[in-house]
Amino acid sequence: PTSHAVFALCNIDNSLVERAVSWILDTQNENGMWGDNGGTLEETAYAVQALLYYHQKVDHIDIENVSRPLTYFGNTFSTQMPMLPELWIGKVLYCPMNVVLSSTISASVMYNTAAWNLCSGWSV
Repeated sequence: PTSHAVFALCNIDNSLVERAVSWILDTQNENGMWGDNGGTLEETAYAVQALLYYHQKVDHIDIENVSRPLTYFGNTFSTQMPMLPELWIGKVLYCPMNVVLSSTISASVMYNTAAWNLCSGWSV
């Protein structure tokens, strides 16, 4: 929810956005991921999306904070499909695979665009 708040509050209340971004950065695991038990792809993707959106729309941040998990994404998907945690939906366990994969791909595209713009000297 905090990641989604960054998108919703930009240009409405930047002080709340800054607090949300600060919290996201403070909760990053040592391995670069976000979430419990070392992190999940989905939670990490949402955090990366929020940080890159903030970087583009409000104030620049050190995008190194998002490069480590995205390297993990690439390494994970290049060798095999990762095990994704299942959620309780009703009375069964279910993993919304398309949601997880689309959020991960979106975060990767956002990062590659930001990195390209930074390297090429374009304003982001």
